[in-house]
This record gives sequence, C-alpha cells and structure tokens, in this order.
Amino acid sequence: MKNLLCLLVRGTFLIFYGLSMFKSKLAFAQTPAVESSSIAVADYDFSINAPAGWKVQRNYRGKTLVFDDPLISTRHGVDYSRNITVALSSQVKPIDVMELENLNRKLDREFGETVSDFQIIESKIIEYQDDNAILVFTSFTQGNVAMRQMHIFTSGDRNSALLTYTDLQESFEAVGGLDKAWASMMSAELSGSAPHRFEGLLYTSSGLAFFVGAAFLSKVLRRRKWKADLVEEEDLMFDDDDSYEAVKRPRVRSRDLPETHYAEQLA
Repeated sequence: MKNLLCLLVRGTFLIFYGLSMFKSKLAFAQTPAVESSSIAVADYDFSINAPAGWKVQRNYRGKTLVFDDPLISTRHGVDYSRNITVALSSQVKPIDVMELENLNRKLDREFGETVSDFQIIESKIIEYQDDNAILVFTSFTQGNVAMRQMHIFTSGDRNSALLTYTDLQESFEAVGGLDKAWASMMSAELSGSAPHRFEGLLYTSSGLAFFVGAAFLSKVLRRRKWKADLVEEEDLMFDDDDSYEAVKRPRVRSRDLPETHYAEQLA
C-alpha cells in the first residue's frame, strides 16, 4: 500500500511537470521573434535591414526607400515621427576628405533652403562594412521644434547611397535613441568598393606614357636601322676592288694671298 501511494504521488508529479513544460514550449512557439526585415533594391544591388515594426515605403517623397516609425510625437500641434530615408544613385564617388566637403555643401544647399537654422554639427570618415563611409550630424529647426539628423554616405563600384535619419532633438540625444536607426543604417550593403579619386586619370596617364614610350623606342630603332643601312652602303661604295688616286694640292702661303680690306686683321 505504501509503495502504491509513492508510485501515485510520483506519477502525479511527472504528469504535472510534463504539462507545465508543454505549456511553456507552446507559449514560446506562439510568441514570434521580432527581427528586422531585409529590404532589397535589385536595380542598384542594394540591401538594408529595416527597423522592426517600422513602415516601409518605396519611391516615396522623392526617395528610393522610406522607413517610418509608427510612434508619433506631437509638438506645437504638429505630428512628428522619426524616419530613415534612402536615396540611391548610379553615380559612384570616392570616400575621401574632398567628397566629405562636397557632401557638406550638398546638405547645406538642399536642407538650408527648406528648414531654419540648418548647420553641420560634425562630419568625418568612418569604417563601414569592408570599406569606408562618410558620417555627418546636422541640426535644424522646423516649426520652432529642434530637430537632429544623421547622414551616412557610402559608395560601391556601380552605385552609391545616402541614408538619412531624422528625429526630434530630445529623442535623438537620449541614451540609446540612435541604436535602432544606427543598426539599420550600418546594415546597408552595395556591391563592390568605392573608386579612388583620379583613378581614371591615372589609367589614362599610364596608357599615354606607354604609347609615348613605344613611339620613342620605335623611332630609336628606326634610326639605328637607317644608320646601319648607310654604313653598309658606304662599305659597298669603298670596297677593296675600287681604285682611286688622291690629288695633292699645293700649299698656299699667307703672303701669296691678295690684299683685301681685312688683310691686316687676318694677319
């Protein structure tokens, strides 16, 4: 009887334990993992991970891609939502200090005409994927509301991309406020590597130098051949079978020269 009671208690415990484990596994299986979705633009060999839960729109507001956060904040009666825009181009550019300055001027020209108090806060070249990229932080005022932006410009060997993240200043500067946008923008990929500045000019100069060198060498070889031909012809003209007689002319003494106007100077 005692053994039967122990077996009953043990069996009941195992049944309840199995049921609890099954319920926990079922609950875990029914909870989907929240992951960023990969967005590809085949025409530009481009891909990027969109922030989880954000709305994705293609060819919207003049941009190739637009990611909008569904959370909306209201300031002075105006609704704001943070977003990431992606502008793709078939024009490739080198990633260097000169292009950094060009990008600063481009941003100042484009945003300076549509918003107030636009300024470049910081710009630098950073390591990006297996290459480099240009990172620029900017600020501006829109409707008396302070805003912040983060721009990343990267280029491949066939296409380039400018990614821009826009948010309210307080959200932008909050601890961890950039994490989601940064992870998304750093996941962008383009095929190939950015070109080097003056690379085309270098190739052209190398080709020109090759042709100039080849022309000079050809000219030198032709001159040597002509010289060899002349020597050969000269040898044929004055070979051992030819006979000639040297004519010795009488020596003329200076006193036998006729008087001239410059006689004294020559003497």
